Amino acid sequence: MQPSPINTTNALLEQLIQLTSNSSSTVQSTIIPPAATTPIWSQMFAYASLALSLVASFCVVLAKQWLGHYKTNRYGRGSLGDQCKQRHHKFQKLTDWAFEDVLKSFAVLLQISLFLFALSLGGAMWTQQRTISILIIATTGCGVLFLCCIIAISLVSPDSPFQTSTSLFIQRITGERREHDTDPTASAMLWILNTSTNPDVHKSVLDLMVTPFVSTELVNKVLSSQLPEKVLDMFKACFGPTADKGNAQAYGRALLDLLYNHPELKDRLQAIIHTWKTCPWVQWRKLYLPQALEECRTLHRQIPDMSYGADMETPLRVAVAACMDGFACPKYHADTYVGLVWQDRLKSEFDLEVDWLLDCAEKFLDINDFDAAGYALFLLAIMKKSSFLDLQPRIIPFLNSTHESPILRHSTLRIACQALNYNNNPPCIPSFSQAVLFAIRSAIPSRHTPMDLLSYRIWPDDSHLKSSSLSDIQRLVLLVLPTPKLNEAVKYTSYCNGLVGFIRTNPRPDSKSAALRIACSARLDLAMAATASDDVQNTIFSVLSPALLTIVDPDRFEADRDSYYLSLIFTLARYPKWRPRLLEDKHIARCIRIIPEFYDHPPPCLFYLAGILLRIRIDRSQQGDAALNTITVKQWWDLMRMAWRVAGYPYDQYQDRYASDVLDDGTEFLEDLVKDTTTYMSMLPDASRRELESLRKGLGDTINRLESRQANENIRAAVRGLKDKVRVRLLRAT
Repeated sequence: MQPSPINTTNALLEQLIQLTSNSSSTVQSTIIPPAATTPIWSQMFAYASLALSLVASFCVVLAKQWLGHYKTNRYGRGSLGDQCKQRHHKFQKLTDWAFEDVLKSFAVLLQISLFLFALSLGGAMWTQQRTISILIIATTGCGVLFLCCIIAISLVSPDSPFQTSTSLFIQRITGERREHDTDPTASAMLWILNTSTNPDVHKSVLDLMVTPFVSTELVNKVLSSQLPEKVLDMFKACFGPTADKGNAQAYGRALLDLLYNHPELKDRLQAIIHTWKTCPWVQWRKLYLPQALEECRTLHRQIPDMSYGADMETPLRVAVAACMDGFACPKYHADTYVGLVWQDRLKSEFDLEVDWLLDCAEKFLDINDFDAAGYALFLLAIMKKSSFLDLQPRIIPFLNSTHESPILRHSTLRIACQALNYNNNPPCIPSFSQAVLFAIRSAIPSRHTPMDLLSYRIWPDDSHLKSSSLSDIQRLVLLVLPTPKLNEAVKYTSYCNGLVGFIRTNPRPDSKSAALRIACSARLDLAMAATASDDVQNTIFSVLSPALLTIVDPDRFEADRDSYYLSLIFTLARYPKWRPRLLEDKHIARCIRIIPEFYDHPPPCLFYLAGILLRIRIDRSQQGDAALNTITVKQWWDLMRMAWRVAGYPYDQYQDRYASDVLDDGTEFLEDLVKDTTTYMSMLPDASRRELESLRKGLGDTINRLESRQANENIRAAVRGLKDKVRVRLLRAT
């Protein structure tokens, strides 16, 4: 570097000014400052820096040209396959020629150029202004130190964003690449759930949290913030004024999986759910459960037997969890699940094809996966099914299985209750009855018997069934328990006491109806009890007879329940020893109170009602006459006409496990019915033609049935005679 010419010029100008201002003509000598010399090494660094800068600039221009040529020619021409091959070929050549490393070297040239320039500038200023030179050297040193620190940080942490060409080169030479110090998954999940408003994104994050690739520690870290509240609130918001069914299903399924796979979170999430004032569970089930069952059905058909248990249990468990409020999982909420098994609130919500569930349960039973078998049976129990009769033989293996799974135990007994549907009254096959009694006997203390259950008010503490519905189990026992023979006095007395205890301890209408049907099925033995031992008579007369009256409404006629009650009382009234008891226990008074008005299509039980009152009237006791005097002539007339209409009905219209053909029960009673009908018809001279036509039709149908049954000729003749009288009465009315 040369000294600046400005210094010489300034010195000459100063001399001229002095000559002009002084009068002396003496010329003073001009002192020109000596030229400063620059060290040769400083000039070498300066020119080297300039050369490197020019080379780097030239290389950058070339690099831009190379990239432009690559972008233009990387695809080539031809088919899509040819273009893919050409692009891959170009990429391979970039790798072979270390194109990326060459581009990174241009940045290294600029760094070296900058360093050399700083050294040259510092050396040049050292000979002129050392203070400035020191400042330049210090600044350059700081820059070099900063670069060294950046390189060191990049070597220590590969994830550092301050990577340089030097650090990458050193890592390549040493061959060392450190693993990531921290897992970024948790922070990524937190960021997504906090910033995104897309429900699909949230569902994806929750689905990821239940995979085996995400640890429980990470899940706890993600859910340690207020995210549970946010996710649950978003689920609840789906059932607001603007219902979002799709997102509701997605959120609900993700939360169910989360609770199942990470049970340590259940208390926290349940605490949040319990604060909700309105719960969307009914709407949630209607949305999700049909879809979940359809997914299970599809899997059931597709999964091979060898992997059936592992792949099928979780979908079934999720479907069961959808039936429970508050995202409760049956695996960790056994008490809640058992309570749900015995509830009927889900019974009427769904009507799906679910016969495959029984096949599913049988497969799980074969591999001893008892909980999963219980899930399948529970889902079968809550669905609508037209007939459960076919279930009896298929659930016998479940009832006979010795296991310790409360889920399967309660689900199986619930299905057993459904198999004995109380509306259709299917017959109970003996092997099924034995299996039910075995299952119940194995779940109660050894000191008790199934018969003892009938008089329980609460479950014993040491019973495995204490979480089940006592009334349902008692009704099941009552329906499957064989009735002892009348000559077995001890067993028969115990059975009757158990039946009475069941009637007294079960206020539910369906329980009382079951007891009434059982009593109706044993009505012949009860009627013959008048000839049995004193212990049996005392039990039946003083205990059972009054208890039967509590089953029915004392002042209202109910066709369904009275069909069994009146059939029972009709059979008992056939025996003279029973009639005073029926009067004393107020059965006859109740029969009088429920006499209905005339029905065009009366139920069969009205035949029994007429028979009961006529038999009491025939008995001619003073107490009976006093009770029957409250019946009006019009009531007798209507009751007779309805009895004849019922007698003419074909029996196959009233198939029932407990009921029988009215003519089987009361053919001998028809002669008395003919006499009383004739009497009351004569007492009503103003009987309408419509009433007479109704009576004539009933008599005609009855005659046809009697002839087909080849009944006693005297009875047929009496009925034909009454029909002729009615015909004559009709002719007179015309």
